[in-house]
Amino acid sequence: MRILLLAAFTFSTIAAAVVPLDGGSPAVVQVDINTGPGQHFDPHVSGDVAAYSSAPADEIRFYRFSTATDDAVPSAPGFRDILSDVSNNLIVFTRMSTTSAQDGVFVFDTVTGDFPTEIDPQPGSQRIGAAIGDSLVAYADFGLGTAGTGEIVAYNLLTSTQTRLTNDLAFDQNPAGSPLGNA
Repeated sequence: MRILLLAAFTFSTIAAAVVPLDGGSPAVVQVDINTGPGQHFDPHVSGDVAAYSSAPADEIRFYRFSTATDDAVPSAPGFRDILSDVSNNLIVFTRMSTTSAQDGVFVFDTVTGDFPTEIDPQPGSQRIGAAIGDSLVAYADFGLGTAGTGEIVAYNLLTSTQTRLTNDLAFDQNPAGSPLGNA
């Protein structure tokens, strides 16, 4: 029997529905991820990884289903990390400075565990709201455009190339990407 895993996240619990593809009845399995104090929000699930924001520590945490482990993305003093998205083993998020208007989009590989890397760092950048599909990251860049309206940018992690997708006076935000990274 083949199964399809569907997941929903509420507070510190993931409820996964295992749905047989042969039309059988679904079974719901509850997985407690982080039952410690604090607020846990903005969950995203991709493959073996569930990622979420955790406060008051202002950190990104991730849970690996295959090993039942919950860990934190390495953080940096003087910054708040806000989750944006996860694709396979890559987490993209916004790292916001608590002392300046510098906000950057970072990528973290949950397999290597290396320190998160900023995507195309620019002085004074104000980038937020990243989405990832495979190796394509899209985000809003408020350092582009006029009057802080922001523009949507796509960044290819494999080629390190950036493509500006919008160029107008409208307020652009909250991009999304396809799971395969082709749109």
